[in-house]
Amino acid sequence: MKLRERCYGITWNATEASLEKGPGALDGSIDKWIEIIQYVANCPIDGSRFVSACQSFLIGAKAETSSEGRSYYIDLAPLVRAWSRACDVPPNVDAGRVSVKDALQAINSFRNRFAHVPFPYDQVQEVYRELEICTFTLFEIPPTAANDESPLSGSFALKDSLLRGAGYRNTPEPWQPVEREAFVWGGKNFDQEVWDARPFVLLDKMMRPYLLSRLKNEAGSWEYIRYLAEANAVYGLSDPDLLKLLPRPAESDYRIHKEEEEVLPVAAVQTGSGPSLPVRPPITTREEAFAAGRDRDFEPAIEFWKKEVQQKPYYHSGWQRLGFLQREYGVDLMDTDQGLAEKLLRDSVASFTQATPHNDPQYAAEALYNRSKAHWRLWRLTHEPREFEEAVTDAQTAAGRFYDHKFLSWSDFLKENPPSN
Repeated sequence: MKLRERCYGITWNATEASLEKGPGALDGSIDKWIEIIQYVANCPIDGSRFVSACQSFLIGAKAETSSEGRSYYIDLAPLVRAWSRACDVPPNVDAGRVSVKDALQAINSFRNRFAHVPFPYDQVQEVYRELEICTFTLFEIPPTAANDESPLSGSFALKDSLLRGAGYRNTPEPWQPVEREAFVWGGKNFDQEVWDARPFVLLDKMMRPYLLSRLKNEAGSWEYIRYLAEANAVYGLSDPDLLKLLPRPAESDYRIHKEEEEVLPVAAVQTGSGPSLPVRPPITTREEAFAAGRDRDFEPAIEFWKKEVQQKPYYHSGWQRLGFLQREYGVDLMDTDQGLAEKLLRDSVASFTQATPHNDPQYAAEALYNRSKAHWRLWRLTHEPREFEEAVTDAQTAAGRFYDHKFLSWSDFLKENPPSN
């Protein structure tokens, strides 16, 4: 599900109890492709030598070197030096030896800078040279593609044919022909793995490989590209049936009517003292609470979720929704009632704290991310340095707990905008 969410850019907003649509990998978002790589690098999958090989390749190990003496890590220093002469380098880019997944993330950061920041002409050639070296090094570090245990050493398969690199391979014995594109990986000393490669890979009638670049529309119009092709680089395919292989996330995929989203037991949180909220007509159903939140009718929605979490203290999404409403209401009151705004923001921090011990790292990171924003708002209101420090700590922890572009962007924003002396 997490991979399909990133492919389509669709996520479940537990706070609003609705699906959200943003740019997805199939829309051409490189950020989402990077998120997929980051997820695969850390996902707990047992029993697949190929996935284990991918994770070793992506994560590496600083202390290890291959028999050829080359490091598992990529040296970004030359690229960063050339980059820094042209424009600023984001603080999350490490100017040293980094893992493959971090190098891919750094190259993506460079792509964003190059697309939006004017580069001086006299630096472009040097930047291009170092970027090219860094990109090709990704496919040269150990384990090399010549090694059967490398994740880069597999083959594309279709019917009775295997395609590897620039040539064909003999099919292994025994071999069951595949009716649609597949990825075959494995060496002589261990069993081969066969993975369905559609809709991500397309082999034409001449066995030329194309990689999926985007899904052009919901009717099933796909666009593929061939790497370094001198001609016919783009291939269009209209095939709605491919959508069945990679279904779009729908509300029915989420257990929205059950109370399964619980957190580990934590100590009860005091919501603090201060001005009380005005009494409004009570809300009796979740649908009414969601509607009130969307309409920014905060008081009755907050009272409803307070009662919900009192009855179910380990209800993760309930604490998230309560914290979100408290934070947004506090922000609205910052210019008109600072006392009540501060109380609401501190209550918001307490509510998000109740949601942080969730067993799923994505949900835990989401709570930390939201708590960071509440701390930051408190800092903007009270100017207490500790609040900004807490915001930075929570943002960094969220980005380290689960890779999501919004977590990383928020952490970078805080680093790039420290309090002025």
